[in-house]
Amino acid sequence: MPRDSRRKFELLIAAWLALGLACPEAVHPSPPSSFTKLEHRWVDLKENGSAQEAQRSWGTAERYYLQAQAVARRIGSESNQLLETEARLANVRLLGGKEQLAEEDYKNVIELLKKKKKDKTLHQETMIWVEDLADTYVLKAGKKADDRSLNYINHAVRIRDVISGDRHPRMSATLQHLCNIYQMRHDWGALDRTSQRLLKVDRLRYGRDHERVAQDLYCIASAKYRQGLHADAESYIRQALDIYLKKERPQALAIALSKTQLAHILRSQKQYKLAEEEARSALSWMERELGKNSYNANHNRDLLASILLDEGKINEAVAEYETSLTIAESALGKSSRELIPYMERLKSAYSRQKARGKIKEIDSRIRALGGKVKQ
Repeated sequence: MPRDSRRKFELLIAAWLALGLACPEAVHPSPPSSFTKLEHRWVDLKENGSAQEAQRSWGTAERYYLQAQAVARRIGSESNQLLETEARLANVRLLGGKEQLAEEDYKNVIELLKKKKKDKTLHQETMIWVEDLADTYVLKAGKKADDRSLNYINHAVRIRDVISGDRHPRMSATLQHLCNIYQMRHDWGALDRTSQRLLKVDRLRYGRDHERVAQDLYCIASAKYRQGLHADAESYIRQALDIYLKKERPQALAIALSKTQLAHILRSQKQYKLAEEEARSALSWMERELGKNSYNANHNRDLLASILLDEGKINEAVAEYETSLTIAESALGKSSRELIPYMERLKSAYSRQKARGKIKEIDSRIRALGGKVKQ
């Protein structure tokens, strides 16, 4: 996206310094203004393209940058001028909907960037425009999870990888975006791998006991759980809980969600007693955050009831399901069709009790709401 490059440079360098990091080792100040005629011509074309880009005239900007590209090739096939021009071309083509051409430019950017890093000849000004391309990929990806968005975010990660790898000040946010995409796509293996890297990055950036690290551990636990790796999932979620519980002011909601996850994991391992303990604790933390008998804590109450059924504690399970239904009726109104799932769960518990009268009553209420009675 078009911005003042000097301001962009200052912001990025400030980010590195704020993290206690040195600037990427192959980045050097731009050369002095003792330009050749060819270099002056390149600057003029580049600035004209930049002005058109600021006006969102992608096609006109592209034409100027193509002329600048031809001049940059005469300056040098591995010059900073060529790298910057390729990045600018990729940017305007991407924004202008010319994705195939932008893809070729992106590949050129990566190859040139790797060479400049290796030779330690990458200029600061050039790096800013390469960063700008990464920002555009993130912007274009948005909050979608289709193949195109996945490809965009992977391109942004690749660019930042070449610039400074895990120490890049925006790597954490970019990897988090990638994790969100994998989660929406239910690609648990890829989510696992990406979350593992994000954990490494955040530990480097924030320290081992930071809440961001706990969030990463939670994400890994979720991915492990979805893959059926329950013992591994338990280990990661307990590490996350340990971080949250050590805080001077523990976050009730984060603890409740982590304990809920742990209860699910323990239940999957048939450790019902421990699962019940964690489910009760999760409900307590959730109500501490949301209020006693909060409708938004009903998931936790229903989880507790289901675990109690697993243990054969039928009367206790019925009591929890009845409370859950009462809370839902208060929140939704007694004529809401959203009550039907609550009634069906309660009916399953009544079936375990062999309470035929109550089953008949529940069936009648389900029919009155327009639901289909399951036998």
